[in-house]
Amino acid sequence: MKHSFKITFILLLSFFQNCQNSPLSNIHEAETAKVTLVLVTQLGPRSATISWECSSSQPGSVVYGRGGIESASISLENAKIHSMTLQNLESNTDYIASVFCSSDISNLQGVPIAFKTWVSDFPNRTRGLWVVGGIGADANPVSQIDFYDPVTSTWFPAATSIPTPRAFANVVSHKEKIYVIGGLEKQAGVYVASKKTEVYDPYLDQWKTLADMPTANQGGVIASVGEEIFIIAGTTTTDMTTGTVLNTVSRFFPGIGPSGVWQSYVSLTAIFARVDMSGCGLNGS
Repeated sequence: MKHSFKITFILLLSFFQNCQNSPLSNIHEAETAKVTLVLVTQLGPRSATISWECSSSQPGSVVYGRGGIESASISLENAKIHSMTLQNLESNTDYIASVFCSSDISNLQGVPIAFKTWVSDFPNRTRGLWVVGGIGADANPVSQIDFYDPVTSTWFPAATSIPTPRAFANVVSHKEKIYVIGGLEKQAGVYVASKKTEVYDPYLDQWKTLADMPTANQGGVIASVGEEIFIIAGTTTTDMTTGTVLNTVSRFFPGIGPSGVWQSYVSLTAIFARVDMSGCGLNGS
């Protein structure tokens, strides 16, 4: 009788040990695995990295989208900690993601997390106030461009440098880019009126040279109106008292062709001779 009890006890013990390592126990762990922590560990304008921890080693999954489920990513590797980078996102956009401790997302409740992609790789640049051009202590045009971040109250000196340093240039913000047009540049140590058009994209931190103006202009009044840039007044020479622009209006279409298109026409009303004056575009005017 004692031998029979020992044999039965050993069989039961062996049965429970085998059950702990059986596929049934793995199924139970998969069904009960929970997300214990989820974080957005890295963020950019086009991507986001989401990391999360599971209560046991399981595959990981994430679904995400702007207003609903638009895409999914699945890792078949069993692990307690998962990290996935979501690519090809829209910049400056709100997203919602749900993470799972399973490769099967059909019957499980995920843990949601919301995030917003950056407006650019350089968010402080795209909200900054920029200082462009001028003449330095050495009497040369300043190439260094600084900007101020009002959110953090921080100055960033020499954030970029203009390809062609200029003073008295026509500078305007148009379609989230900075256009530097005309002005005075130094050639062989002598100041000359410039026709150059250069544009800076703070989102990409890139400069591009566009089409030259038909006629040099420095100290004009520049404005962004709709899809176009307008310049009135100013002067075509280095002398502020000669070469002043009267009734001619210069209009630039940056979106036409690879380098934009300039057009000049005569105003039906008189434009008074003015140089180095301030101006802006307001409600289409």
